[in-house]
Amino acid sequence: MEFNMSLLGFKSVSAILILAITILSGLLTLHLTNREQRILQIADAGANGIFIGAALFHLLPEAFQQFETLHFPHFRLDALALAVMGFLLLVILEKLVVGKKHSLPRSARINTLLLLGLLGIHSFITGATLGISATFAAGWIILIAIIAHKGCESFALMNNMRKSQYHSLGLRVILMSFATITPIGILFGQVTSGILANYSSEVLTAVFSAFATGTFLYIGSKHSLHTHQHREDSYSQWQHMMASLSGMLAMGIIAVWV
Repeated sequence: MEFNMSLLGFKSVSAILILAITILSGLLTLHLTNREQRILQIADAGANGIFIGAALFHLLPEAFQQFETLHFPHFRLDALALAVMGFLLLVILEKLVVGKKHSLPRSARINTLLLLGLLGIHSFITGATLGISATFAAGWIILIAIIAHKGCESFALMNNMRKSQYHSLGLRVILMSFATITPIGILFGQVTSGILANYSSEVLTAVFSAFATGTFLYIGSKHSLHTHQHREDSYSQWQHMMASLSGMLAMGIIAVWV
């Protein structure tokens, strides 16, 4: 599949923007006060809604349409099966992290590295989905969702790393490594779709759209449930719920508009 330079340029700028946001948000996390962390948690709730909205209003319908265009006889079932696979992949990885939380203290760093793996796989999948996207409309939807959540992912990762008592240089090396994963995914998606024949590229696009639906839903819903169950008061719960709903509504409006 061939892409014009403007779309390729959009993806290149997106990769640089995502890289910068990931690094800056991770570094800022190391210097946040408690009040600033509370504001970031509200932003995280909004980002959760954006992820869920992107999955439900764009990625899944797009996967349905792509599989139907490719004349798959059970296109809805195929797309849903791939979405479930994406969801279950992160469930399994999450269980690996949670299942070791109460082991020996020295396993704290192992748990943190497992979290890095969980977020890394998700970041690569979302990057590849953006890289494969064949239109500006699809690219913008995915980019908005990635940017909205990338700062919150860096916040969660750096907080866990800091609690695991990594030294300053180690924190920065891990942050830089994590920041490159989504751009690498974008490059992988772009190159792969360019190498494959037109039909194969379209199949790959449909597969990644469906698979990414599951990972988007998992990250958004998992974090939302955790957020709503661990607030100090009902007012905070309402704040986070409204932020999540606003994020979903915004993605619904964008999906209709584009």
